Amino acid sequence: MANKPPWTMTRQEWERALDACRADVAQRNYTRTSGSEAQQRYQAMKALLYTVRDADMEMISSNQTAAYPPAMRRAAYDRLQQPIRWHDVIAQALHDGEPVPDAIQMEYHRYMVKWHQGAANAMASNIADETPTTPQRWFASIDNENIVEIAGATSFDDADAKAPPNTVWIYTTEALATMVIEGAHALNHALAQEKNT
Repeated sequence: MANKPPWTMTRQEWERALDACRADVAQRNYTRTSGSEAQQRYQAMKALLYTVRDADMEMISSNQTAAYPPAMRRAAYDRLQQPIRWHDVIAQALHDGEPVPDAIQMEYHRYMVKWHQGAANAMASNIADETPTTPQRWFASIDNENIVEIAGATSFDDADAKAPPNTVWIYTTEALATMVIEGAHALNHALAQEKNT
């Protein structure tokens, strides 16, 4: 079980601690302490997952629809369907100003560079496979936080008209792939500079 804040754990430590929280589904002999053990596992798992989805839960459960338009609530719902991973916890802790150790920050940045490079390579591969007759796809950046596809858009003007009201930027497939690749390169360069200082 976790006995230290999750933002001080390496990815391997965090994943091992999370695995330790999972119930033994093969268990058949329940004892007097089974319920309290399950409660302890739940509390340990809750601590490991930190506050990553708290804002999304608030958005979904709030009845203040003016504060959270449908597009934001839909994006929050989609995020709630995704598993919480180690890098989500570290990103949230950094956002919250927690004292994330330097070694953990470096591991986080290295992991994110690899993750973005993998995503960029997959996207570049998909673009290379598209034939010239494939219709252009359009994507909206919502509040500079989420990127969603604008379904059925046939041109920039059409995409602009169909985009959610809180859209900040509109990208084509190629522009989005270029942004991901350039972001991965910029992060890689920043990490290299950090190592040299």
